[in-house]
Amino acid sequence: AQVERLAQLVAAAVGTARRMAQGVSGFVLHHGGLELALRELAADCERRDGVECALRVVPELARGLSDEQAYHLFRIAQEATAGALRHAGARRLAIALDGDAEGVRLAVVHDGGGAADGARLAEARRLIGHRAGLLGAALRIRTDGVRE
Repeated sequence: AQVERLAQLVAAAVGTARRMAQGVSGFVLHHGGLELALRELAADCERRDGVECALRVVPELARGLSDEQAYHLFRIAQEATAGALRHAGARRLAIALDGDAEGVRLAVVHDGGGAADGARLAEARRLIGHRAGLLGAALRIRTDGVRE
């Protein structure tokens, strides 16, 4: 009974920490914009996870997005980087936000392998796909090592 209670307390603490981290990210996003939020995300990957994380952002593009677009793009980047670190064992990441006349492109590229847990990968794809759909965007996940 005590082990079960301890497990519940740990799970609650992890949930609280996640909500706090998302709140901090939301604050940075709201007050500093998408570019600053992505810079913080890349810095967190390096500081917390010890991985190299390159970032390339077209500032004018990031500033031209609505708050809703910026929020969803940030959360997509956050989910993609978390998945690359936790499930694919990435040691190097690159986050890029650019675009052209066709629209905006967010890319998260990593050197990790395939996900060990297919159910978690499917859930991450579902969440990212849902957010992309809210933006009217297409989601493309490539696993062949070719960068688009």
